[in-house]
Amino acid sequence: MVIITNDSPRLESPSVIVEEINSGLPESIRTEIVGYAYNPLQDQGNCPLWFEPHLQDAQQKYSWHVMEDRFSAIRAAIGTAVENDVVIILGRGHKDFMEYGDEDGEIVRGWFDDRAEVRHALRRLKKLNKAPRIDRSVLPWGEALAEAEDAMGL
Repeated sequence: MVIITNDSPRLESPSVIVEEINSGLPESIRTEIVGYAYNPLQDQGNCPLWFEPHLQDAQQKYSWHVMEDRFSAIRAAIGTAVENDVVIILGRGHKDFMEYGDEDGEIVRGWFDDRAEVRHALRRLKKLNKAPRIDRSVLPWGEALAEAEDAMGL
């Protein structure tokens, strides 16, 4: 499984960065996704609500997920990993900040440390593992989480 996310987009559009990454997919996949109303290999926040099930199906089919929010992507990668999986988080290294463009076109630095986020996600695994009937081996967990909430009476 691959999860594509942001790495200090600065003044670039995260969606454009994702499109450039997706251009490296095999031709057979790029040809197949042309038939969709919207590109299914994008962050689900960028498409209409009615299209989300199609996007999720396509991302599961190709094991190619897009989450522009790096925080969510790290948590999803660690939470989805099962025994003997390896999670590799690339791009940030030792940096403890990310850079984004603001409304005025200026670059703003914000705190973000992959190492801290990984440690936090790993600590939360114990609680996540106790949740009943959640199959975390595939994304999204949405339906499984709803079922677990029902089972817990929430």
